[in-house]
Amino acid sequence: MKVTTIPRNRVKYMLTPQGFAEKSRLTYEFIQHSFSLYKEALKKFEGLLNELEKRNVRKVVFYGVSDLSEITFVSLKATNIKLVGVVDDTKAGTQYLDFTVRSTSELKNLEFDSIILTALETKEHMVKKLVEKNISQEKIIILE
Repeated sequence: MKVTTIPRNRVKYMLTPQGFAEKSRLTYEFIQHSFSLYKEALKKFEGLLNELEKRNVRKVVFYGVSDLSEITFVSLKATNIKLVGVVDDTKAGTQYLDFTVRSTSELKNLEFDSIILTALETKEHMVKKLVEKNISQEKIIILE
């Protein structure tokens, strides 16, 4: 038996100079918007972390591996607060920000003053999960 394959039809299009200009403009606007959001988040998180520093918070844990945790990590560098661990049940065992990500059940093995919610999932669900692990609500910091 002989098997033959049917070539896929491919659609080609030509980008006109006007189309190329429009694509470039949209790309530029997207990059500008993304950069503005990043700068705004960085400034907001620096303010929050400065407030935590004033309350004598010296050691924190991030709960959640996300873009939010990366921005918060950059903001953390401007303070004397030390990141002592990263917790995320869906990423436990992987490497992130020079840490092995731990599960929430391992929080009892970490010494920290506050836990900063840096996951992108529903915050209420995360708070409930932490309270079930005997983490005081006063130690839970929600980034908004």
